[in-house]
Amino acid sequence: MSSYGPMYTRAAAMGLLFTTGNSAGIISSNVYPARTAPRFVEGHSIAIGFSGLAIVCALMLMYANSRENARRDREYGKMALDGSDANPAKMKGLSEEKRKRWGLQDLSELEIIELGDRHPGGWYYNGVPNLGYMTDEWSTLRQRFDTSSE
Repeated sequence: MSSYGPMYTRAAAMGLLFTTGNSAGIISSNVYPARTAPRFVEGHSIAIGFSGLAIVCALMLMYANSRENARRDREYGKMALDGSDANPAKMKGLSEEKRKRWGLQDLSELEIIELGDRHPGGWYYNGVPNLGYMTDEWSTLRQRFDTSSE
């Protein structure tokens, strides 16, 4: 889960994931009643239906992400494979040139970090934002700019 963007996005994604996972126990006890034993056609049909729905959703997400990646590539150009031209954690701040490239010249370094998966230099891979600061580096950088402890 640490691959999801800023803490609010991560918290919402984790909540949704846990709710969905915990709901499976409630659903399975109702779609596999003892009266349908030993073949459980009803339960297996529902399970296959949900598996098919998951596959369709994954394919739709991959399509939407590839379109978004292509749009970002057209608008901003290709990002370095290591993310160093858009990732404040991998360099000593963003140069003015790179800020202009990404359209971030009016934002502070902290605001750029907090963009998370909305950063124009990020791209998506199989539904997961692919920026280095989307992991624990984000927390480290956030602590560097945290003024509440002073």
